[in-house]
Amino acid sequence: MVSVQYNPSFDIQKRREQWLQLIKENPGANRSQLKEKGKGLHTWIYRYDWDWYDKVTPKAALGKEKAGTIDWEKRDEECLRLVSEAVEIILQREGKPIRVTPSSIRNTLGFGSWFHNEKLVRTQRYLKEVKEDIDDFRVRKIKWAINEMLSKGHIVSPYKIQLYAGFDGSNKKVRKLILEILGTNNHI
Repeated sequence: MVSVQYNPSFDIQKRREQWLQLIKENPGANRSQLKEKGKGLHTWIYRYDWDWYDKVTPKAALGKEKAGTIDWEKRDEECLRLVSEAVEIILQREGKPIRVTPSSIRNTLGFGSWFHNEKLVRTQRYLKEVKEDIDDFRVRKIKWAINEMLSKGHIVSPYKIQLYAGFDGSNKKVRKLILEILGTNNHI
């Protein structure tokens, strides 16, 4: 077995001076970038003079500001504004109604599910308030179908309303809702 001993050709002070010069010549460089520029020097200092290396070598790019903390109240206010605008767009949309749900709001905004963060308290509360339950949505869709059919001069019957609204013709719960709406609202 051969034993290899490492015998540095430069003294430690010389290597430190070179490393400091490399840092000075590359302002704003992070550790990875400095390592790339001073490969052999970095390896030696990192291995044999770690404490000094850790003190003098920048941990992050110089001149870069740290990202500040998030102002959740401000973000909540902005999210609430965006979400309420999306709800208005959904409700005023031409054509067949769309159910107001977090998913349809997200699709309208074209965003991911970023507003599901629990720190957005007012936004979360608003989403719970405006989320349309299935029966409310069915009523809105039925009323839309009746108005559309009447405006186009179509004959209105419970079955035809059911199909025009996009419901299965055999859905008894929807049929009952249609009959209730027709019976209570002569002028829809």
